[in-house]
Amino acid sequence: MMIALGATALTSVMPSLAAAQAAQSARTTQRFDIRAGGLLEALQSWSKTTGRQIVYRMEDVGGKQTSGIRGEYSSMLALQGLLLGTGLKTVTTEDGAVALRPLASDEIDTSATPDILGSVPVEGEMTP
Repeated sequence: MMIALGATALTSVMPSLAAAQAAQSARTTQRFDIRAGGLLEALQSWSKTTGRQIVYRMEDVGGKQTSGIRGEYSSMLALQGLLLGTGLKTVTTEDGAVALRPLASDEIDTSATPDILGSVPVEGEMTP
């Protein structure tokens, strides 16, 4: 089994600093412009943009595609957007590390939120 890290290495020296950075990034938004394509490349771009570490197994990520994400989002919301339809979910540890793991067979992908999907115009008329 191969485990890969995103653009930054895991640091076990200062876990409280990592947790503080994770909490701060959850409250702020950043501009994301990650194109549709291979999930592996998108995750590397996310890590580079956010400066956050991400851990995943290559066999879980390799060969999967993402629709990408563009706009102002918190780091975690952007990551959830990248994972839509991939069968993967995020797990955040107490020290602020982010890991990906496959959804269990009985789990439903609930990562889609109105913030990610944007507004959807609805037209119609009401009939009595």
